[in-house]
Amino acid sequence: MEIVIIQFDKKLFLGKTTAVQPFKELSFRDYGRPARDDYSGMLPPKLAQIMINLAVTPPLTKGAGGILQPTILDPFCGSGTILTEAMLMGYRNLVGSDISSKAIENTRKNIDWIKNNFQLPIANFQLININAAQISKQLPPNSVDAIITEPYLGPQRGKLETEKIIKELESLYSRSLIEFKKILKPNGRIVMVWPVFNLSLRGADRRRSNLAYVNPQLNNFQIVNLIPSDLQSNPFINLTARQTIVYGRENQKVWREIVILSK
Repeated sequence: MEIVIIQFDKKLFLGKTTAVQPFKELSFRDYGRPARDDYSGMLPPKLAQIMINLAVTPPLTKGAGGILQPTILDPFCGSGTILTEAMLMGYRNLVGSDISSKAIENTRKNIDWIKNNFQLPIANFQLININAAQISKQLPPNSVDAIITEPYLGPQRGKLETEKIIKELESLYSRSLIEFKKILKPNGRIVMVWPVFNLSLRGADRRRSNLAYVNPQLNNFQIVNLIPSDLQSNPFINLTARQTIVYGRENQKVWREIVILSK
């Protein structure tokens, strides 16, 4: 075992390590997969796991007919990170869609790679080449338990025309949320990444005046804060004014805002 002694605020804390992050395995799934595309998405597997847990917990629930498997949709599936991580977590009813045919092919390759490398059972998955703002043409009403996605966040390189990008993304996200409401079940949840543009580019300077947010029309969805009230005062948890969490690294132009929406 590993015993840890930490001095903090004139006190000594004694602890035992009970778990270690499988960083080598996460890196293998991120950098070892056959299809990676920084345009269609570079969502870290660890963040994908967090988003899945925020959307559907526990992963499997028992009903009168036995095990009930929720249907998970990623309407901007990119390279398929959310879908493949969901497979590893035991989910079997998976749907991915993307406007890019290349993204659909990349997702298919990565799903096959994950199944072969981790000896996973065959999942019931569907891949659809379609604009997210038209997804209800392919999926029945009230057929999806959770929508988990990182959509297009705008250009990641070069000089960013922030105001123009924000307007374009707000239009895309607003139209997509109209579609999501049609196919999401009454108690369904959306966990979605929205970009936050770091206007200061001064490392860890996270003053709100230096961050530019997107504000799409929510179409009667409500933003949900799942952090327990007793943890919200934690200095390491920095909620935005709309009770969301921003995820980013120093000197990163575009950060991620994790938004949880309920129907």
